[in-house]
Amino acid sequence: MLFSSILFIFYFLSAVLILYYASAWSRTLQNAVLLVASLLFYAWVQPAYAVMVLGFIGVMYGIGLMMFRWDQKKELRKTAFVIGILSNVILLIGFKYIAFLLEIVNGWLPRKSQLVIPSVLVPIGISFFTLRGISYLTDVYRKKVAVQKSFCCLGIYLVCFPVLIAGPIVKYEGMESQLLFRKESMAKFGVGSSRFIVGLSKCVLIGSTMGTVVDRIFSMHQQGEVAVTLAWVGIIAFALQIYYEFSGYSDMAIGLSLLFGFKLEENFNYPYIAKSVGEFWRRWNMSLDVWFRDYVYLPLGGSRVRNKDIMVRNILIVWLLTGVWYGAEWTFLFWGLWNFTVYSMEELFRLGEQRIPNVMRHGYTLVAILIGMVLFRCANLVEAGQYIGALFGTSAGGVLSPMAWMFVKENAVWFLVGILFCTPVARKTNKYLSEEKSGTIVFEILYPIVIGGVFLLCLCYIVKGIRPPFSYFGF
Repeated sequence: MLFSSILFIFYFLSAVLILYYASAWSRTLQNAVLLVASLLFYAWVQPAYAVMVLGFIGVMYGIGLMMFRWDQKKELRKTAFVIGILSNVILLIGFKYIAFLLEIVNGWLPRKSQLVIPSVLVPIGISFFTLRGISYLTDVYRKKVAVQKSFCCLGIYLVCFPVLIAGPIVKYEGMESQLLFRKESMAKFGVGSSRFIVGLSKCVLIGSTMGTVVDRIFSMHQQGEVAVTLAWVGIIAFALQIYYEFSGYSDMAIGLSLLFGFKLEENFNYPYIAKSVGEFWRRWNMSLDVWFRDYVYLPLGGSRVRNKDIMVRNILIVWLLTGVWYGAEWTFLFWGLWNFTVYSMEELFRLGEQRIPNVMRHGYTLVAILIGMVLFRCANLVEAGQYIGALFGTSAGGVLSPMAWMFVKENAVWFLVGILFCTPVARKTNKYLSEEKSGTIVFEILYPIVIGGVFLLCLCYIVKGIRPPFSYFGF
């Protein structure tokens, strides 16, 4: 059940909101409504794994209580914690990485001794709810938060449907108080509704359009050589597609959470205006960046180590884990290595301290990110290498292509809109209007009309069957 579907918007969400606000007299009952709705949501998407998700909540709940009861027994408490972390890791490896790992093993074995690679359907959102599970157990173990004694509250944190399948990866520390003491209001409901529609438009209008362009160009590349201009149009379109898909789903998740009184942290901060690769990844999927910083990089020692080689090792581990988090393929592993290499060079040559014009910084960053995007999009390393070669004219496809101009011309409006809203133009406009007296008229009259019009346009696209095949469902 996609957020960008008639079934979700007009039936599922409407029913949950009615039940939720009808239960306003009891926070416990409201939480129960949210948990049951989340399990039903998952059962609709992947019914075979709904029981597994419920069992996952039970295991996290039980491990947390064990650590609480063994508070004075350090060894037992540590053992429970390790078992809890391993259960998350094993769950993730067992579903998402087992086929990839067996392929690697088979590469070292003779044909007669090769292992059977099972066909495993990866549970949607497993990379998100397992990381939330690790966050909860770690925060409890570190005594940053109290153990959650309510099964419903913990279940909402781990698998609440707005963030179940696409994040953001909210840390338990930032959600603890909201599970019982959040406050709903008309202001939150209005902002949440608008934010949901903005995210919906990102996915349905821009993401789906760019996705069509990307699929056609990469399909042409798989069938033969493509020209330089066509290759660049394809990878720029993919960069726009993946940004508007993922940031759009993050916007929808943040908006939906506001409808129920939850306030989540932002997950994107205009990454394409970054002037270095390091800055780009601090702006892109910020919740994942914070998670790896707090639960991997800093526990390894971070940058506060005597030996700089250890710091480089720590950065390498984080980037490799980030790569395989996105996907169980060699392309994602090399994507992580690529970003590690570029990031390390920036640190080595202290790019931030050099007097380099911002235009050059920005241009270099975009080229580096787009090269990485090729690895992100292609099915294997051979295809990725050929596409990167096409970007720089080493293929036999030539330089100019009439097809490139055709794609740009046919989708010029969405290319322009997509590039424009990669910048903080909307945020700056809102800030300007909010500080001007005339801005009141805009926000109270024109803004609702614009949002309503965008919503109707999205519905037209959805009814016509134009919906994005959300790339991040694989994570």
